[in-house]
Formats: sequence, C-alpha cells, structure tokens
Amino acid sequence: THTHTHTPLTAPGCRRTQSQLIVFLFSALFHELLVSVPLQRVRMWSFMAMIGQIPLAIFTEKYLKGSQYGNVVMWASLFLGQPAAIMLYVQAYLYE
Repeated sequence: THTHTHTPLTAPGCRRTQSQLIVFLFSALFHELLVSVPLQRVRMWSFMAMIGQIPLAIFTEKYLKGSQYGNVVMWASLFLGQPAAIMLYVQAYLYE
C-alpha cells in the first residue's frame, strides 16, 4: 500500500500526515471489504475498529510514550479490537 498509495500522494505536494491518513483509511476500507464480502455482511465493524486505533494512538503517544503501558495498550488493542470485530461478523453471519 505504501508504494502504490503513499508515494504518489507525496509527489504532488500532499503533506506526509495527510498521505499517511489516506493510506490508513484506504487500508481500513480494504480490510472491511476482505471481511464483509466473503460473509456477505457489510457492517463496517472492522473499519470502525481500525478507525478507533487513531485516537488510541494519539492518546498513547501523548500520555504513555516511552512507557511499558503504551506497549500494553497497543497489544491489547490488537488482541481484543480486531478479533471482537470479526466475532461480530461471524455472529451476524450465523444468526441472521
């Protein structure tokens, strides 16, 4: 994604932060498609789980930078956030 999206965005003068946000949103949307299309359930849970990582990253950067707690928050979000979203998709698939 970086080579095909980030690099062309920075060439015409897009700021680095803006191009990173666009690449992140593109990745979140692509992950949503990878989950929702096979299950035939478009719910945006995976997308929202990834978008929820943005304020979490800002909080961690501001308050927990350099501490072990920041690392714990990051790993907890990876182990709990995305699997919870996938479980919501599976539940919707099984019970609808």
